[in-house]
Amino acid sequence: MRSPLEGVTPSPTGQWRLRALLEELSAARGKLAGRATLALLERTTRRGEMPPLHVHREPEAVHVLEGSVLVFVGGACTRLVAGQSLVAPAGVPHTHRAESSGRYVIASFVRSLSGYEGFVRATALPARAHGEEPHDDERVVATLAAESGIAVLGPPGALPVADLAA
Repeated sequence: MRSPLEGVTPSPTGQWRLRALLEELSAARGKLAGRATLALLERTTRRGEMPPLHVHREPEAVHVLEGSVLVFVGGACTRLVAGQSLVAPAGVPHTHRAESSGRYVIASFVRSLSGYEGFVRATALPARAHGEEPHDDERVVATLAAESGIAVLGPPGALPVADLAA
Protein backbone atom coordinates (compact mmCIF):
# COMPACT_ATOMS: atom_id res chain seq x y z
CA MET A 1 0.00 0.00 0.00
CA ARG A 2 1.25 3.49 -0.88
CA SER A 3 1.89 5.81 2.07
CA PRO A 4 -0.23 8.99 2.08
CA LEU A 5 3.01 10.90 2.63
CA GLU A 6 5.00 9.22 -0.14
CA GLY A 7 7.06 11.95 -1.76
CA VAL A 8 6.11 14.47 0.95
CA THR A 9 8.84 15.56 3.35
CA PRO A 10 8.97 18.35 5.89
CA SER A 11 10.51 21.52 4.54
CA PRO A 12 14.11 22.07 5.69
CA THR A 13 14.61 24.22 8.78
CA GLY A 14 15.36 27.83 7.92
CA GLN A 15 14.24 27.52 4.28
CA TRP A 16 10.49 27.82 4.75
CA ARG A 17 8.56 30.71 3.31
CA LEU A 18 4.85 31.31 3.79
CA ARG A 19 4.36 31.89 0.09
CA ALA A 20 5.97 28.57 -0.83
CA LEU A 21 3.80 26.67 1.67
CA LEU A 22 0.63 28.35 0.41
CA GLU A 23 1.60 27.54 -3.18
CA GLU A 24 2.16 23.89 -2.20
CA LEU A 25 -1.19 23.82 -0.40
CA SER A 26 -2.96 25.35 -3.41
CA ALA A 27 -1.30 22.85 -5.76
CA ALA A 28 -2.32 19.98 -3.47
CA ARG A 29 -5.90 21.25 -3.57
CA GLY A 30 -5.80 21.19 -7.35
CA LYS A 31 -9.24 21.21 -8.87
CA LEU A 32 -11.17 19.68 -5.99
CA ALA A 33 -14.88 20.33 -6.33
CA GLY A 34 -16.62 22.96 -4.27
CA ARG A 35 -16.06 26.49 -3.15
CA ALA A 36 -13.62 27.00 -0.31
CA THR A 37 -11.76 29.84 1.39
CA LEU A 38 -8.17 29.67 2.59
CA ALA A 39 -7.98 29.83 6.39
CA LEU A 40 -4.64 30.72 7.94
CA LEU A 41 -4.53 30.52 11.74
CA GLU A 42 -1.61 31.05 14.08
CA ARG A 43 -1.90 29.00 17.28
CA THR A 44 -0.07 29.33 20.57
CA THR A 45 -0.06 25.92 22.24
CA ARG A 46 0.77 24.14 25.43
CA ARG A 47 2.48 20.77 25.51
CA GLY A 48 -0.06 18.02 24.85
CA GLU A 49 -2.67 20.06 22.97
CA MET A 50 -4.20 17.92 20.26
CA PRO A 51 -7.29 18.28 18.05
CA PRO A 52 -9.49 15.24 17.51
CA LEU A 53 -8.68 12.81 14.73
CA HIS A 54 -10.38 14.24 11.64
CA VAL A 55 -10.55 14.24 7.86
CA HIS A 56 -11.68 16.74 5.25
CA ARG A 57 -11.87 17.09 1.50
CA GLU A 58 -9.16 19.72 1.40
CA PRO A 59 -5.42 19.47 2.12
CA GLU A 60 -4.20 21.02 5.38
CA ALA A 61 -0.76 22.43 6.15
CA VAL A 62 1.02 22.76 9.49
CA HIS A 63 4.05 25.02 9.89
CA VAL A 64 5.91 25.23 13.21
CA LEU A 65 7.12 28.68 14.30
CA GLU A 66 8.38 27.72 17.80
CA GLY A 67 8.62 24.41 19.64
CA SER A 68 7.79 21.05 18.09
CA VAL A 69 4.67 19.26 16.85
CA LEU A 70 4.04 15.61 15.98
CA VAL A 71 1.86 15.35 12.87
CA PHE A 72 -0.03 12.08 12.32
CA VAL A 73 -1.23 11.55 8.73
CA GLY A 74 -2.68 8.19 7.72
CA GLY A 75 -0.32 5.66 9.30
CA ALA A 76 2.69 8.01 9.29
CA CYS A 77 4.03 10.22 12.09
CA THR A 78 6.35 13.16 11.40
CA ARG A 79 8.03 15.37 14.00
CA LEU A 80 8.23 19.01 12.93
CA VAL A 81 10.40 21.59 14.66
CA ALA A 82 10.60 25.35 14.22
CA GLY A 83 10.93 26.23 10.55
CA GLN A 84 9.46 22.97 9.23
CA SER A 85 6.10 22.34 7.59
CA LEU A 86 4.04 19.53 6.14
CA VAL A 87 0.93 19.32 3.95
CA ALA A 88 -1.56 16.58 4.86
CA PRO A 89 -3.29 15.38 1.67
CA ALA A 90 -7.03 15.81 1.20
CA GLY A 91 -9.16 12.88 2.34
CA VAL A 92 -6.52 11.37 4.64
CA PRO A 93 -7.28 11.13 8.40
CA HIS A 94 -4.91 13.28 10.43
CA THR A 95 -4.23 15.09 13.68
CA HIS A 96 -1.26 16.67 15.46
CA ARG A 97 0.03 17.02 19.02
CA ALA A 98 2.20 19.77 20.48
CA GLU A 99 5.33 18.20 21.97
CA SER A 100 6.17 21.45 23.70
CA SER A 101 4.72 24.87 24.27
CA GLY A 102 5.12 26.90 21.12
CA ARG A 103 3.46 28.44 18.09
CA TYR A 104 2.42 27.03 14.77
CA VAL A 105 0.37 27.99 11.73
CA ILE A 106 -2.44 25.88 10.30
CA ALA A 107 -3.54 26.57 6.73
CA SER A 108 -6.51 24.85 5.10
CA PHE A 109 -9.23 25.47 2.57
CA VAL A 110 -12.56 25.56 4.43
CA ARG A 111 -16.23 26.23 3.72
CA SER A 112 -16.67 28.46 6.78
CA LEU A 113 -13.90 30.61 8.26
CA SER A 114 -15.79 31.20 11.50
CA GLY A 115 -16.70 27.51 11.78
CA TYR A 116 -13.07 26.48 11.24
CA GLU A 117 -11.78 28.99 13.78
CA GLY A 118 -14.44 27.79 16.24
CA PHE A 119 -13.43 24.17 15.62
CA VAL A 120 -9.75 24.97 16.26
CA ARG A 121 -10.57 26.93 19.44
CA ALA A 122 -13.00 24.29 20.76
CA THR A 123 -10.46 21.52 20.30
CA ALA A 124 -7.45 23.31 21.80
CA LEU A 125 -7.41 21.08 24.87
CA PRO A 126 -4.61 18.84 26.14
CA ALA A 127 -4.91 15.27 24.85
CA ARG A 128 -6.68 13.08 27.37
CA ALA A 129 -5.28 9.81 28.64
CA HIS A 130 -6.65 6.69 26.96
CA GLY A 131 -10.12 5.85 28.24
CA GLU A 132 -11.07 9.30 29.52
CA GLU A 133 -14.13 11.14 28.28
CA PRO A 134 -13.81 13.11 25.00
CA HIS A 135 -14.30 16.88 24.73
CA ASP A 136 -16.98 18.15 27.13
CA ASP A 137 -19.36 19.10 24.34
CA GLU A 138 -18.55 16.89 21.38
CA ARG A 139 -21.81 17.96 19.68
CA VAL A 140 -20.50 21.54 19.50
CA VAL A 141 -17.18 20.31 18.09
CA ALA A 142 -18.97 18.11 15.52
CA THR A 143 -21.21 21.01 14.47
CA LEU A 144 -18.29 23.42 14.08
CA ALA A 145 -16.36 20.77 12.17
CA ALA A 146 -19.28 20.05 9.82
CA GLU A 147 -19.64 23.77 9.03
CA SER A 148 -16.09 23.63 7.67
CA GLY A 149 -16.41 20.32 5.84
CA ILE A 150 -14.52 18.37 8.52
CA ALA A 151 -15.56 14.91 9.75
CA VAL A 152 -14.42 14.12 13.31
CA LEU A 153 -13.26 10.48 13.46
CA GLY A 154 -12.21 10.23 17.08
CA PRO A 155 -11.53 12.18 20.28
CA PRO A 156 -8.27 13.99 21.08
CA GLY A 157 -5.64 11.31 21.55
CA ALA A 158 -7.02 9.02 18.82
CA LEU A 159 -4.51 8.39 16.05
CA PRO A 160 -5.07 7.48 12.41
CA VAL A 161 -4.15 4.03 11.16
CA ALA A 162 -2.92 3.15 7.70
CA ASP A 163 -6.15 1.27 6.91
CA LEU A 164 -8.24 4.45 7.25
CA ALA A 165 -6.17 6.19 4.60
CA ALA A 166 -6.72 3.48 1.99
